[in-house]
Amino acid sequence: MKNRFHGILSISLITVASMTGMAAIARESWLPAIIYLGILIVSWMVVIGTFCVKCPCRLDSCAHVFPGIITKIFPEKKPGAYSVKDMVTTGLALIVIFTYPQYWLWKNKILFMTFWLLTITALAEINFFVCRACANRHCPNSRQTE
Repeated sequence: MKNRFHGILSISLITVASMTGMAAIARESWLPAIIYLGILIVSWMVVIGTFCVKCPCRLDSCAHVFPGIITKIFPEKKPGAYSVKDMVTTGLALIVIFTYPQYWLWKNKILFMTFWLLTITALAEINFFVCRACANRHCPNSRQTE
């Protein structure tokens, strides 16, 4: 259960960081903010549909909880090693999520620092708590020993 606390906390921090980015964008124009919302939805669906669906823990012990539930809408994939295509697709989706709002965030240093403080804290939570307790040995972030 401790593992789920860190998983939900990290997802929550990333969500608040994304909303901070959206707020920075919306201060200048609503259209790019709405575009970012679309980017968030599509990009997270790409991450979940490419990466999370291959995780053997997704249905019963996903520390992040929500991505595990969302994987049920995707076609079943056999758990196993992640291909280069899986990694590149997931990486590109994550890069888009975190880089799109930077232009607007940079214009407001407090929002910029808030965005990155939340994001770095979430990544630390994932690295130090979620990945260490995860049983997905195929994940490139796995801390499980053979």
